[in-house]
Amino acid sequence: MEQKLIVTGLGALVVGFVLGTFTAPGLDDIGETVEASFAPTSDTLRSGVSGLGDQITSGVGGLGDQVSALNERLSAMEAKIDSAANAAADTTGLDALEARIEALSVEIGDSLSRTQGDIATRLSGLGDQISSAASAPAAVAAAEMTDAQATETPEPVGADNATVPQGLTAGQAAVFGDGAVRAFVSMVGEEGARVSVNGAMSNLSVGDSITSGDCLLTLETVDRGHAEISGACGAAVPAAAGFGPGDVALFDDGATRVFVSGVSDDGSAARLAVNGLALTSVAKGDSVPVGEDSPCSVVVEGIDRGHVQLGYACGG
Repeated sequence: MEQKLIVTGLGALVVGFVLGTFTAPGLDDIGETVEASFAPTSDTLRSGVSGLGDQITSGVGGLGDQVSALNERLSAMEAKIDSAANAAADTTGLDALEARIEALSVEIGDSLSRTQGDIATRLSGLGDQISSAASAPAAVAAAEMTDAQATETPEPVGADNATVPQGLTAGQAAVFGDGAVRAFVSMVGEEGARVSVNGAMSNLSVGDSITSGDCLLTLETVDRGHAEISGACGAAVPAAAGFGPGDVALFDDGATRVFVSGVSDDGSAARLAVNGLALTSVAKGDSVPVGEDSPCSVVVEGIDRGHVQLGYACGG
C-alpha cells in the first residue's frame, strides 16, 4: 500500500513539472508547488518506512527465536550422537564375552580329548575281553580233545567188504521141501526184496514170512544186494504167532478189547474191532486209536499166516 502511494506521488510530481513548464509560472511558484506536492508524499513515505522497519524488526525477532530453537535441537542431537558413539566405543562387555567364549572353547576341546581317550581305552579293553572270551572255549575244547585223544585209543574199523554178504542176489533162486517150493529173487532193496514163490510174486520186508504148500519162507536179512531167505516145511514149521481170526486181545487190564476178524489175502492188513463191533482195516505197521478220550492206540506189529501180532502204545 505504501509503495503504491510513493509511486502515485512521483507520478504527480512529473505531471506537475510538465504542466508548470507549459504554463511557464515563476520559479517561486514552482518551488511552492513542488514542495506542496512532495509534502504528503514525504509523510506517507516516512510512515511506510517506519511500518516496514517494524515488520522487519518483528520478522527478525521471530527468525531469531526459530534459530535458537534449531540450535537447541542440534545440541540435543549432538548429545545423543556423542552418547551412541561412546556406547559403541565401549567394548568392555564384548571383550569379556569374547574371553568367556574362548575359555569355553578350550574347556570343550579338553573335555572332548579326554572323552575320546577314555572311549579308546574302553574299546581296547573290551576288545581284549572279547578276544579272551572267544579264545577260552577254543582252548578248553582243544585241551579236552587232547585229553580224550590221549586217553582213548581208536578202534580199527574193517573194510566195508571185509565180510562176505550172505543170501541171494537178483536173478538167483532157492529151493525148499525137496524141490517142492522154489523162491526166485527178482530184486533186492535196502529194507526188503521182491520174491517169486512158485510163480506168485510177493514184496517182503525183513522179517516177513510167506507160506507155500506146507513150507514157510521168511526173509531174514538184506545186505549189500543180497537177500537171505530161510525155509521150513512140514513138521519143522513153527506155529503161527499172534491172534487168529475170532480171537480177542485184552489190554490195559481189560479196559481195551480188540477183536480179530481176519487177515487180507495178501497178508498186508488185518480187520480189527476195537471196543465195539465196527471193523477197521489196519495195515501192518499202522495203528488204530482206542477212542473215548484215551491217548492209547492198538498197533499191528506183524502178520504171520493169518495171525496178527498186536501191540499197545499210549501217548502223553
